[in-house]
Amino acid sequence: MKQKHIVLVDGSWVGHHPTYIKTFIKILLGAGYQVTVLCPAPGEVSLWVERNVSLEQCRFKAHDFSDHDPWFWRYIPNKIRKALLSLARWFHVSQSLKKLVSSTEKPDLVFFAWLDSYLSGLSPALLIDWLFPYFWSGLYFHPTHYRDVKNNGIVRKKLFSLTSRLIAKSKWTTSVAVLDEGVLSKLHSSLPGKQVILFPDFADEIPCDDHCRLAREIGERANGRKVIGLLGGLSKRKGLLTLIRTVEQSGERNWYFVFAGVFLEKTFSKEELTEINIFFNTPRDNCYFHLEKIPNDAQFNAVLNACSVIFAMYEDFPHSSNLVTKSAAYGKKVLVSSGGYMEEVVRRYNLGEVVHTRDIQSTIGALHRLTARNSSHENMSGMEEYAKAQSQKKLEKVLLSLVETSIDRATSIAAQ
Repeated sequence: MKQKHIVLVDGSWVGHHPTYIKTFIKILLGAGYQVTVLCPAPGEVSLWVERNVSLEQCRFKAHDFSDHDPWFWRYIPNKIRKALLSLARWFHVSQSLKKLVSSTEKPDLVFFAWLDSYLSGLSPALLIDWLFPYFWSGLYFHPTHYRDVKNNGIVRKKLFSLTSRLIAKSKWTTSVAVLDEGVLSKLHSSLPGKQVILFPDFADEIPCDDHCRLAREIGERANGRKVIGLLGGLSKRKGLLTLIRTVEQSGERNWYFVFAGVFLEKTFSKEELTEINIFFNTPRDNCYFHLEKIPNDAQFNAVLNACSVIFAMYEDFPHSSNLVTKSAAYGKKVLVSSGGYMEEVVRRYNLGEVVHTRDIQSTIGALHRLTARNSSHENMSGMEEYAKAQSQKKLEKVLLSLVETSIDRATSIAAQ
């Protein structure tokens, strides 16, 4: 019997993207599928598969692919640019696939690991169907229009609803996956006839690096103080300014603050950058700065494990973050902003505290409660329950169900 062929597509290779693609590959190969990957790091992926998956070489291939956005597109008005980029990306991935497979050997399913970059409310479904004549599914990370977000007026809601309409009207769409349980029912209603599946907000499950220099230094310099960590890309969205102002206003001597990750300067205004640079360049005995990428997942996990509280006060961001999953897996309390998915799961599973975005005094109060609180059995059981619900084991079951039902649906449509 001919093996079913799945193509995984991701044109980005930062943040969670490598973890997601590698995890999808391992699950699909383990289930006996033939897998082709289009991504910006085919060599890295091929080496990872060779080291982590036992398989016949012919069942896996990786090819170079990325979302190339011409520099001059930044001067095109935003809504028009998004529509043109959407069309260009569908065309680009279609051309890439045509070079790899013959017309008689089309893949059984193309799965977009970051579907968002292919969606635009102004891209007509008929044109997308013509540009990309393959059955497809994907993980829709940020269905923002189903959350109440800042300045989300009637016009914006209408444009966003058209984005979902592209999924609903495309004859080649078999299904869509989301991470946010809070939007599931609304998305079901917007996509009649399409399968909508909830994916766990999974993270890598790599053990901590026991020899991580960063984690060791943090422990030594904290010297018994409670460690509050902002980890990953240090951007405006991640609440960097809020934590800086919290450090300056708290006066708490039993706290030690960790800033570890790439400093994303372009996300701030000139005035904000001045404030941030003054802070970073002032000698402090209660802060640890590592303003570059943490080398790998094992070291990232070691740094996270060295913290007492994980600072995850995202600004104007109502979606999920697998940083909450990682924190729960390591038994670390989190501090998140109110509004959206993260508030809902933190409250439901008792994972930490919730405060209003940019409210410094409330942030200080929440940190006092978090650092004074002992880890009770009730707190730990909530963390364990949440980590289990977001595990890769749960992902395996859900992903294979999506692929199987999507291929069945594609077969049924093709037979009509």
